[in-house]
Amino acid sequence: MDNFAAAHGAWQQHLGREKRARQKTTLVYYGRKGGKELLAPKAPPAPTVEDVSKVMFDRLYQSNSLPALSEAPSSRPERREAMTACSNRSNASRRSRAASSGGQSRQEQNLLFFNDQQRQRTPSIRSSMSQLSATSSLWLEVEKAVQEEVAKVVKPLQERLVCEEQARKRAEEALRICGGAEAEMPS
Repeated sequence: MDNFAAAHGAWQQHLGREKRARQKTTLVYYGRKGGKELLAPKAPPAPTVEDVSKVMFDRLYQSNSLPALSEAPSSRPERREAMTACSNRSNASRRSRAASSGGQSRQEQNLLFFNDQQRQRTPSIRSSMSQLSATSSLWLEVEKAVQEEVAKVVKPLQERLVCEEQARKRAEEALRICGGAEAEMPS
């Protein structure tokens, strides 16, 4: 398509139809309360561009590589004393903020996570594989147990079916013998 705006609009309509269908199906299947819980977002919204740029700006100017302007030599002594007092307070507050944050930015401190506000650990490949093997072994155990239960129910039915077939064959043979004997007898 040459008209990208039209393609984008069509795509948005398609996504909207899918979303409405999913919501409708979920609400019908799980009910109003369960549907709302399933359709609710599982994680907090992502930070906006403004939030990220503010955090990056704050990190840029929290650098300790350059001295603060208040520590620069001043020409007037009374101003130097006032600026030294201000710089001592600002340095103390900066150190206390850095110590309290543990090196994390304010934006990182405000992140909310779905699981009791704690960052989830990424599982290692080994634990993922052991979960897969545990799951597959569980499936094998379940399949074996189901087959045993089915065999307990089906075996007596199969034996009964064999007995019924043998009885039917005996009855047919007896009927054939009796029917053949009647045909031979003159009435």
